Amino acid sequence: MPASFRIPALCLAAWLWAAGANDAHALDYVESLHGDLSDDPIAPTALGTLPVGSHTLEATFVRNDYDLATFTIAPGTHLDSIVLNAYGGSTFSFSGIQAGPIWTADLGFDVDPAPLLGWVLFGETMIGTDILDDYALGADTIGFTPPLPAGTYTLELQETGSFPATAQFTLNVVPEPSTLTLASVAMASIVIAARIARRRRTPDV
Repeated sequence: MPASFRIPALCLAAWLWAAGANDAHALDYVESLHGDLSDDPIAPTALGTLPVGSHTLEATFVRNDYDLATFTIAPGTHLDSIVLNAYGGSTFSFSGIQAGPIWTADLGFDVDPAPLLGWVLFGETMIGTDILDDYALGADTIGFTPPLPAGTYTLELQETGSFPATAQFTLNVVPEPSTLTLASVAMASIVIAARIARRRRTPDV
């Protein structure tokens, strides 16, 4: 490969190393296709580690049908936003988020906000918006400041009214700024090394 092509290729490799996995491995979980999310607080549906990229989660729930899922944000990345893409329901629905792989905050109208990082009531008026900030505003919780850092979390969804609700979310995971800095340093180092190597191979005129 000519040196002029080798440098951009090496830079791209450094960027992919820093950013981790890409959208080719993004989560796309739709209950109607992949099965009902767990309603067991000590055994939520495991979504695995979410790589850098945009991840889709779609669920349908009704009163007394609780959907729980656990996922991990890898070191060097954070959960930048949760966007409500679509919503169909007659009332606002409830969602809470808790640190760890299980749900200990009870369910239904007995949910205890104290062990939660945050909670939100969401509905049609919030379609197209990032609701991660709204989770952070949930009262009487442990609280957090977005974005959500690396770690394992459990997400709970439930309907407050009598009719089923369907919601689709996009969870956006991005590299930490420090990781991007490492990528920049790596790219710069590769470019400098390639230029030095090319000069050494170029005969004096």
